[in-house]
Amino acid sequence: MKRKAIWSALTASALVLSACNALGITCPDVGRHALVVEVREAGTGANAVPDAILLVRDGEYMDSVQGQADGPAMLAAAPEWAGTYSVIVRKVGYEEWTRNDLRVRRSGACNALGTVNLVADLQPVQTTP
Repeated sequence: MKRKAIWSALTASALVLSACNALGITCPDVGRHALVVEVREAGTGANAVPDAILLVRDGEYMDSVQGQADGPAMLAAAPEWAGTYSVIVRKVGYEEWTRNDLRVRRSGACNALGTVNLVADLQPVQTTP
């Protein structure tokens, strides 16, 4: 079911993009992510992407990404998938960060996917002495 939905979304995007090109409209590249999250350490603002896990969910659709030490300072999920998302960022030693009801839609002549950009400031877990 998940593959069929993804295939349908990508096929629809390709058809819209080719129609736009035929009309002389320049459309953005296919392959946009619905959600892009900058993961930082609260207080210092330091990059906290390495080993962070980004989980996103829209109904039955789920995607997850794990940050790498040598990777970008942001995590991106849900390629070409419009929807209403719940977002969770987890990292060992930090409180879980969540956001709900984030809407990502398609719009314009090319039916281009919008992107929601977020900043997750992770709070260290408080330990009692």
